[in-house]
Amino acid sequence: ALRHDPKNAYLWHRLAQIRLRQNEYAQVESLSLKSNALSNGNKPLMAKNWSVISKSRRLRGDSMGADEAEVRAYQLSQ
Repeated sequence: ALRHDPKNAYLWHRLAQIRLRQNEYAQVESLSLKSNALSNGNKPLMAKNWSVISKSRRLRGDSMGADEAEVRAYQLSQ
């Protein structure tokens, strides 16, 4: 799908979710940030991306980074 629509922010988000389930934590953050860059200010999608980043960071043992990502997700959801 990304080959046909490489600027689709939602598809990048879905790929980040898949990589999270596959324990590919380093890819999760870069894919989520790519999604945010393509989101055109779509705050709900950006909040979901930051939530995925938070989960990834927490699973890597980066509690402080995970907390920061959770704050961003919360701010975007308001």
